Amino acid sequence: MSRSISRRLRAVPSDIHRIPERIGELLTMLTYMRPAGSASEVAFIREYITPTGAAADEFGNYWLTIGDAPILWSSHTDTVHNHSGKQAVTYGDGYATLNYDAKALSVSNCLGADCTVGVWLMLHMIRAGVEGTYVFHRSEEIGGLGSSYIANECPDRLDGMFAAIAFDRAGSTRSSRIKAGNAAPLTGSRIVWPTS
Repeated sequence: MSRSISRRLRAVPSDIHRIPERIGELLTMLTYMRPAGSASEVAFIREYITPTGAAADEFGNYWLTIGDAPILWSSHTDTVHNHSGKQAVTYGDGYATLNYDAKALSVSNCLGADCTVGVWLMLHMIRAGVEGTYVFHRSEEIGGLGSSYIANECPDRLDGMFAAIAFDRAGSTRSSRIKAGNAAPLTGSRIVWPTS
């Protein structure tokens, strides 16, 4: 087994076979540390976004339109990780967290739920056929470059949009915590989804 494949397998939670499929996909997506322009970001896009049929614009933002609903759905492909690669994500008691051993912390500086959860939500919406225009922005964590490109170079792509909904975390001072299962209502940056 190649070293990179072995490393990828170790990054996936060991109990992945017992986790509902839709949550398992999110946990696997969270293993990608994706600074803007990194090899991990490119691999993530190739694995999850290009299979939807989304096409890149000249900057590298990915677009897909389903139906004719005048709604823009957006998220971004990069994270605030310091390094490109894979990280170990642990799942237990309904929570996704970083593997907190000393080695894992030396490699990863964040879970990367911003904006992995947004991408994951949009992928499920696409698969369900929810109408609208989907854009997966590039280079948002280093100054909103992908969205600035749209605003400055091709604003006509937004003509006729009635609403724009961004699946992104607001602010930068609170940590993201993801909870799966029956839990208390959404609070702060805590994300809760049903188990059934």
